[in-house]
Amino acid sequence: MAKETGGVWDASIVGGVSAKQIIDAFYRPTGLNERWGEARIKRCMPLIDPKPGEKILDLACGFGTFTYLCAKRGACVVGIDLSEICLRGAVDACSQFELESPSRYVFGDITRLPFSDASFDKLISIDGFEHFTWEQKRFLVEEAWRVLKPNGRFIVYTPNIIPKATKVLRRNLIHLFTGRINRLTNTKDYLAVKEPTHIGMISPFAMRRLFKPGRFRVKFHYSVAYGRRKRNAWKILIQEKTPLLRDLLNGRIALTASRTG
Repeated sequence: MAKETGGVWDASIVGGVSAKQIIDAFYRPTGLNERWGEARIKRCMPLIDPKPGEKILDLACGFGTFTYLCAKRGACVVGIDLSEICLRGAVDACSQFELESPSRYVFGDITRLPFSDASFDKLISIDGFEHFTWEQKRFLVEEAWRVLKPNGRFIVYTPNIIPKATKVLRRNLIHLFTGRINRLTNTKDYLAVKEPTHIGMISPFAMRRLFKPGRFRVKFHYSVAYGRRKRNAWKILIQEKTPLLRDLLNGRIALTASRTG
């Protein structure tokens, strides 16, 4: 199965994915997917902390990795997505397991959730926020406040744009000093080539603006979202020695936003 660097599958061949391939890549990661797949599960499941009987909504659930994992823990889970191909794949993969707790999949728009007010204990968005525009994120956060029960939690896990921007800056400085002016670029153009589906990558600062203090109480989990432990001069001299920079340059944003009021 072809895939891009970092465990993101090539969207052009998604239609040919089998239930076994979905399970091997996302549910029980093996082979080339093991490092990426296991890492996100180990980072996110403690944050979600699904309890038996809890009602959880998995936003932009894709192939249903966390819909399945939360149902396996006894939660009542609904996965929602706009991709019929992904939803069919999720249903086929989940059918391979006997789950004691119910789970189901819904075709729908995350900016207009087809659920009643205060109907979920938790909402989760794992590797989904980067695929939404700023306007879509605003609508989603409003809808999240509506469908969450009082004190319910919204768990988000998404790439951080700041490390990408610093990478582009370092590349530009190298090109500038070596006289390759024609190779200078900006973060938006760089991402359009390298990660075209990530149209809405965001920083922790922008993320905090989304979750208004009067409606949500936000907590970031940098130690959970720190990413791969590959050490280099940049991480040793800057990130490891300067906690603030370490947090801002974290490869992933992981947060819990608790509904207030």
